[in-house]
Amino acid sequence: MNGIYNIALSGLQSLKKTVFNHASNIANADNVGSVDKAGKQPYTPVDTVSISNPDGQGVRTETVLRDPAQVLVYDGSSPFANEEGIVATPNVDLVHEIVGMKTASTLYKANAAVIRTQKEMDDEIMDILT
Repeated sequence: MNGIYNIALSGLQSLKKTVFNHASNIANADNVGSVDKAGKQPYTPVDTVSISNPDGQGVRTETVLRDPAQVLVYDGSSPFANEEGIVATPNVDLVHEIVGMKTASTLYKANAAVIRTQKEMDDEIMDILT
């Protein structure tokens, strides 16, 4: 397989992980917890970081914990609230997560188009040679 396929496939794998992480953040956005570290902790959101491979053949993507992972909000009715009614919630902005998923979807289609175009070019070369 040539470098173009490797690069595009690594992009597809990276974007798959990116979409998964955004979806996980959205699904767990309401998972609140205690401010007290000894209590139930809220969901910790994750992000993806893509790094170019040293050989220039695509990217490597890692999942990292978001920092800061929590924001404090008032919810006096929550069973996890402290004496002041404060709970810890995941640091998840739904707009950011949805835009990130849409962006990853568009980039996924672009990488798939690169693979299709390369295959068409390979097929054309084979037709010329035979």
